[in-house]
Amino acid sequence: MNRFSESILRLLPYLLFILGLLFSVFQLNYSFTNDELSALMRAQQPDFNALLLDGVKIDGHPAAAQIIIYFWTQWFGNTEWVVRLPFVLASGFTALLSFKLGKRLFGIHAALLFSMAISSLEFTIYHFQLARPYAWGLPIALASALYWFKIAFPEVNPKKPKVFDFVVFMVLSAAAAYHHYFSGLLAIIMALTLAFFIRGKRNWLLFLGLSFIPILLFLPHLEITLYQLKIGGVGNWLSAPSNNFIWLHLIHVFNQSVAFLLVIIGLVTLLYFQSKHKPKSENILFKTILLIWFLTPYIIGHLYSLYRSPVLQDRVLLFSLPFGLLFLFSFVGNLKTPFSKLIFLILVVSFPIHTFLIKKYHPQTRSLNFRQIAQNVDHFQSSIGEDSMLHLQHCNSTLYLKHYLKNDISFEINEISNESDLQQLQMILLQSNCQWVDYAVTKPVNRLSSMMIQSHYPIIELKQTDEMGDGYYLFKKGKPSIPATIPVVSATKSNFSMANIEFESGIEFLSSSTIKLNVLVQLRFDSINHAEVVYDLRNATSDESIEWWSIPLKYFWQKDNGLIYTVFPVQLYANQKLKIYLWNPQKENFNIQNYKIALYNETL
Repeated sequence: MNRFSESILRLLPYLLFILGLLFSVFQLNYSFTNDELSALMRAQQPDFNALLLDGVKIDGHPAAAQIIIYFWTQWFGNTEWVVRLPFVLASGFTALLSFKLGKRLFGIHAALLFSMAISSLEFTIYHFQLARPYAWGLPIALASALYWFKIAFPEVNPKKPKVFDFVVFMVLSAAAAYHHYFSGLLAIIMALTLAFFIRGKRNWLLFLGLSFIPILLFLPHLEITLYQLKIGGVGNWLSAPSNNFIWLHLIHVFNQSVAFLLVIIGLVTLLYFQSKHKPKSENILFKTILLIWFLTPYIIGHLYSLYRSPVLQDRVLLFSLPFGLLFLFSFVGNLKTPFSKLIFLILVVSFPIHTFLIKKYHPQTRSLNFRQIAQNVDHFQSSIGEDSMLHLQHCNSTLYLKHYLKNDISFEINEISNESDLQQLQMILLQSNCQWVDYAVTKPVNRLSSMMIQSHYPIIELKQTDEMGDGYYLFKKGKPSIPATIPVVSATKSNFSMANIEFESGIEFLSSSTIKLNVLVQLRFDSINHAEVVYDLRNATSDESIEWWSIPLKYFWQKDNGLIYTVFPVQLYANQKLKIYLWNPQKENFNIQNYKIALYNETL
């Protein structure tokens, strides 16, 4: 190796540090996420004790990230890029430490590929760009692994690892626990596996004696942790993981692309078979250790989620992800031929190319744009006028939108989740004389709410929402303009005399391709009742029910003429059919007039 190559090799870790920062430092000025706004609101405390009680204890995460946000915002302000800056710095250290760990275990080629992947995947970049307790968990995990291998497989004196290495490993374990509980779980797993590689009385005494360091360092946090553990999970919104969660997680990590994941695995496999050397026993042992560190947090999280309370999400496996990636890239082997070197080069550049050029990564596409919603509310309040506008929102906290709002906006309702909220919304809509309604949805919403609003304000002037329906809606009064209906494959007419039985007929629409539809239901009752419209999505071949919705029509009653008008969005895939019918569950007597069901393409 010539002197120039040696210089490049020495500089490479620091070049990767800069590159890791560059991948994450751009586009920091996007709107705060729901979790970041929550952290900012909780950071607004009069003193440090209040921060721990009202800012940390109620959150469910350890204190480190919240403490950083508390002091950082006091010193430098709370604009988006400023708040995120201390967390983005973790991206550079992650790139550097991943290279050092990869080179220590498997050589420079695996190290370079490992560093580029972990620095330029959408999944890791996004969490570097969040002011949340994730970013610093990665460099802490990588640094812990470096010192773990220094202790278990010391390079200088195999029988006497340095005392300093033990101390640093223990301090890093405490730091991991202060950042996230899954990060702390990984630290415990690493410490337990280290116990299997301790040799000699001196080393055992050091290991056991210095184990008090993370315990003592974490002791001030113990009361908060015990309180948070009583909560159990993260709320009702998270469901138990599926059996194929780990596979779906890997797809999510590799830029949410099955093709990209399979291509990377295929190219690594090709390089493995191109390599002619046989792996050393030590190499196999290192791979086994990495696989244990990658899989064990997932297995524990999966079991806990099934039998205690759901906690398993993609993001909590961020801390163990490096070891799964390094396990994969450890199979790269020696690059002896020009062909293998070409494949390796393609692998190295494929990660940033796929992330930035093919997927066109931008952090705002992964979270709700609170700033844009607030700008819409301010703009239409000013252009339409306060007296003509009714403001509604569905949110976790009224402070989140308020952070971005310029005008003093009064929302008539702030959450629409349960029966009482729906009744309150119905009363607001019936009593309102406003010509316009805007609806800001910033958390998972009951689909009935927007349908109820549209029954009174049929025209959707603006709709900026994500796939879950979160975002901004602007409705206005008027006669709806219904597009031409889609031809119905089969339809039957019901006998609508005195309705004392369950209606069993209606419209059935058979879809031969994926299509987004709106289902319009319009009718007139002579009295308020408990009738419901049922949407039954079925498999067209087996006729098995896939999903079933029931919409109580009492929420759509119009005060003047008893008219029921509702529009229901639905998406049909190939080999699915939709049955729509009226249901009279309480066998009440009422008359129906002007009954109409229409299907038309959704207009966004």
